[in-house]
Amino acid sequence: MNENQGKENGHAKPLVILLTNLYNEHEDEDIYLSYCLKEHFNVVVSSPFDCEPIEDNADLILIRNTWPNFDSKKEMDKVKERFISKGILTYNPLNGKGDVKGKGYLLELYGLGYPVIPSVDKAEDLSKLPETEMYFAKPKYKCDNNDTFTATKDQLENVWLEDYIFQPYVDFECEISFYFIDRQFIYAFSTKRKVGMHELAEYDPTEEDLGFARKFIEWDNMECGLTRIDACRTKEGKLLLVELEDFEPFLYLLWIKMETRNKMTDAIVKALKARLEKGTG
Repeated sequence: MNENQGKENGHAKPLVILLTNLYNEHEDEDIYLSYCLKEHFNVVVSSPFDCEPIEDNADLILIRNTWPNFDSKKEMDKVKERFISKGILTYNPLNGKGDVKGKGYLLELYGLGYPVIPSVDKAEDLSKLPETEMYFAKPKYKCDNNDTFTATKDQLENVWLEDYIFQPYVDFECEISFYFIDRQFIYAFSTKRKVGMHELAEYDPTEEDLGFARKFIEWDNMECGLTRIDACRTKEGKLLLVELEDFEPFLYLLWIKMETRNKMTDAIVKALKARLEKGTG
């Protein structure tokens, strides 16, 4: 860190630490984002496990693509707890109710009657789900379909799985992802299968689509943040929530047209400045 950076050194631009993992095979997104931010902020790129020596000098910590960190969940939880205990300003804030805390929220939303894929977390509760030949199992604390699998009811009832969500297997038409920054819709994209970068296509949502997505933005109730609402459209045309990513959603910045990319990065800069101006941890 040079003498022009840090709270104590009176730098002209706010110091932002961009937390990321430059070894997750998609580091290009955060490298690009860091260049976009440098016009407005002093930017230091760091792993979440290396930032402690400099975090007290930061004006804000921007949490981006630190994944995969499920193999070091305890260590990552300690990093989050440290930020909270120090009152460090983060973006996203760490008080969301979605993926920032794991996927247990799917159970709560299903119980509350939200349009979400029916979900339970105990094999003995499979009878509470709609009847289906196959079930989809996914870990509460992992991402990118890691360790997910499909199985029959008999297969699930004869194994013991800890911290898993069980859902009926849904044969959907497409998946739609809606991006919001500080509760404002920015853009959406659609894929025919589970998100694959080569098939990503921008999507023009209807008012009904946006009304669906906003239900979950309101439920999450974060004062600010970058949120991705992932939904699937069933063969019957109904949207169901797949995930509410309110921690570090991948942006697909380098896979969308330049006009949309600029719209997204401009909105991020505006949101970070608003977060700094408000100045609450």
